[in-house]
Amino acid sequence: LGYSSHGLATGDISGDGLVDLVAGAPFDSTQGPGGGAVYGFTSTQAKGLSANYKKIFNSAGNKDDNFGYSVAVGNFDGDRQSSIPLNDIAVGALNEESLRYGGGALHVFLSGALAQPQPLPSVRSNSDLVLYDTDATVQNYRNETTRIVGDINGDGYDDAVGHMTRMDSSGQSVTDAVIYFGSPNGLITTTFCLNNPSKVFKSGQA
Repeated sequence: LGYSSHGLATGDISGDGLVDLVAGAPFDSTQGPGGGAVYGFTSTQAKGLSANYKKIFNSAGNKDDNFGYSVAVGNFDGDRQSSIPLNDIAVGALNEESLRYGGGALHVFLSGALAQPQPLPSVRSNSDLVLYDTDATVQNYRNETTRIVGDINGDGYDDAVGHMTRMDSSGQSVTDAVIYFGSPNGLITTTFCLNNPSKVFKSGQA
């Protein structure tokens, strides 16, 4: 619960004008280990936050989706009850695979979804809107672990080796070695080297 600062947000989710706290629990087991959920802790007048909560999860989710890794609160559709905005909740599912392995998704849960203005109910398990990135895939370049290892390609410049973690076509996490070659311009990528051999390699080495 509250795994990271990305998974915490504040706003009125009960329609009483008081500020509540929404916390993501990306390792919640409601939908299997690591499936994730979100808990919205409501406030009471003159007492502050209470142990009462609203629970949100994705009934179509799977284990390891990490639903709740990030959360946001806001009145996304502009509805109101009297003069009080009826806030909605957006939830990030870091590793959801609905579109592609490890591609992730953003689920939006709207208040007043039952055809009349009202706050979010105590339990919601179906989102009103799901957003996907159709281009990107999960990659972690882990630049903090990159190390200078010496001159790999014999051009007189020290090179560095790091690693990148990504999802392959079967949905498995794969880690590759990544080489950053040294040059007169500093460390550069393998792609740059392949596209510009004359700028990187000595004559006869490319």
